[in-house]
Amino acid sequence: MRLLTTLALALLLLPVLPGCDNSDPVGPRNRVVTVTATPDQIEVGQTSAIDVTAVNPDGNPAVGEPLALTTSLGTLEETSFVLDDMGMAETVLMAGDDAGTAVITATVTAGGQPNTGSVNVEISAPAQPPGELDVQPSALDLTHSRPTSPCPNLFEPPLVLSNVGVAELDYALADVLPEWLTVDAPTGEVPGTLQVSYTCMGVGEGDQDLAHQLRIQGIDRATQEPVGDPVEVTVTLHVRSL
Repeated sequence: MRLLTTLALALLLLPVLPGCDNSDPVGPRNRVVTVTATPDQIEVGQTSAIDVTAVNPDGNPAVGEPLALTTSLGTLEETSFVLDDMGMAETVLMAGDDAGTAVITATVTAGGQPNTGSVNVEISAPAQPPGELDVQPSALDLTHSRPTSPCPNLFEPPLVLSNVGVAELDYALADVLPEWLTVDAPTGEVPGTLQVSYTCMGVGEGDQDLAHQLRIQGIDRATQEPVGDPVEVTVTLHVRSL
């Protein structure tokens, strides 16, 4: 009877005896992987510094373990590492031409077990300027042969004025022209064209080389305030007597 009682007690105690439980999420091969981005909001064409830190369950650095990095947008300067003595690695995210969310994922492998962490970097299109005058070409050059060339004589091609911003622009000459230089419309709307001409007035006899920096100012049409610095176009005239 005593033997049966002892066996019964042993059977009752079996469910509460400690055993092996493999469901514990914190095992010897688990790593806490932290990924940071500085800054985490950039524009197309800019960069962000990516830092990765990995520690084991007791909080010590995961020294010497392999790390792989991927990104869903843009490119990473480097993608494969061995964690240093601080359990860290760093690289650079280079945004391409596309806007969106770049998800940078870091995977640290310990004993064949992958451990991941990630960070998001928002990539936005660059903000357009409110208004910005562009003038092409940036230089005009003309040779005038006296007396066979007519006077006035047109510089070719005409200047093309465009706006690379979003606000509506006008333009106005921002300087006083020399006597030998004229334009067909000293003020006007953008986009538009501006024809530059040479006149014989103010030019003496004989061979001469004349130059002028033609300055054109963009003006916000709504406020009539100047926008940006004047655009400068180099105008060069070579006068030759035959």
